[in-house]
Amino acid sequence: MEEILREAHDSPAGRHFEFKRVQMNVLGSFPKSSRRNRLLLIIVNCFNKWVEAFPQTNFRVKTVAKIFVELVVSKHDVSLKLHTNQGNNFESKLFKDIIDLLGIQKTQIAALYPQSDGQMKYQLRTIIDYLAKFLVKIGRIEIDQSHYIC
Repeated sequence: MEEILREAHDSPAGRHFEFKRVQMNVLGSFPKSSRRNRLLLIIVNCFNKWVEAFPQTNFRVKTVAKIFVELVVSKHDVSLKLHTNQGNNFESKLFKDIIDLLGIQKTQIAALYPQSDGQMKYQLRTIIDYLAKFLVKIGRIEIDQSHYIC
């Protein structure tokens, strides 16, 4: 019985592994909203396809690091793996130091092999399609909430 419980709790299918592998990417630039937001930081949980989008005015290194620590790690726990593109905000010394401090293994998209980021590309396409429908319906895109769960 103990073995079954241990397997249920400590295996990748268990609840404890819910946010253990995530992908992160930036989507934008959109027309400025009333709060001057133009960009979305997208976080995708690879296990259950949960998507969160964080609107921002910029994506400087400090902004991305702050969102990751304060709104992702503090809410969902420390991930085991983080998959990003090769953007400057993800490859900076500050971001690498945070990843190292948290003990996260970081992987990145192969430069000439975009298929290595297929799940994220699918989610981005879905978000873009949704925003396009929203634009047609009300005539503008307002990305002003603190964050969206997609």
